[in-house]
Amino acid sequence: MYFAKVEAAGTSQECPQCSTAVKKDLSIRVHKCPECGYITNRDVAAAQVIRNRGIAAAGLTVKKLGEGKVVGLP
Repeated sequence: MYFAKVEAAGTSQECPQCSTAVKKDLSIRVHKCPECGYITNRDVAAAQVIRNRGIAAAGLTVKKLGEGKVVGLP
């Protein structure tokens, strides 16, 4: 098991699939990315962003669905 400290700021404002900034008020509970079309619960999307950041901090990669973007080292 691996644990890494990651920056928590902005996790609910970033798409976990394509990393696009998706600004929303706290009252908006559903993440809908205008760039890649990914839709999920806002909290689930934030958790996925945190997971992606942790994987990138470990020096690993995450293949993203949106436009073939990769997080971490190729």
